[in-house]
Amino acid sequence: RAAGAAQAAAAARHLGDPRPDVRAAAAAALRALGGHAAPHAAKATEGLRDPEPGVRAGAARALGAMGGLSSEHARSLERLFREEVGSAHLQAASVREAAFAALPDLGAEGAARALRLVGDADAAVRRAALFALGRLGEGRPGWGRGPEEWLRRLEVLARGGTFRQGPGLAH
Repeated sequence: RAAGAAQAAAAARHLGDPRPDVRAAAAAALRALGGHAAPHAAKATEGLRDPEPGVRAGAARALGAMGGLSSEHARSLERLFREEVGSAHLQAASVREAAFAALPDLGAEGAARALRLVGDADAAVRRAALFALGRLGEGRPGWGRGPEEWLRRLEVLARGGTFRQGPGLAH
């Protein structure tokens, strides 16, 4: 446990490195450390504003791996998703998908924000969220098949519910 905390502290320091490849590697390390990196969530949140798309996506994935963080972290991920909808850079879809996938991992608040994106009044946001939902559902074991099951799962999570392993097993 102490080793994980020390590794997380070292990785968090590297998020401020001037080289984008080092910042991206630091974000990946924080993701791999999961809950051990939670004390450095504020630093990872700063990574969501990085000029490099790969670092932004990595920071989003790191926040998701840290688990149930504050509603401020969920707000930051939602903001990143919305900003990337209007972005023209080649990695915009990857950044959006990373932000969207991290939201349900933050608990009920994050799942509720993901649902809001799916039902957003802005057609571009809604379309991007539905695409990201499809990628999320296809990539997670136990999420079931198809958009209806994926939306149902988000709704259960938004109410604070959980799922056991296996498709469609809510409790």
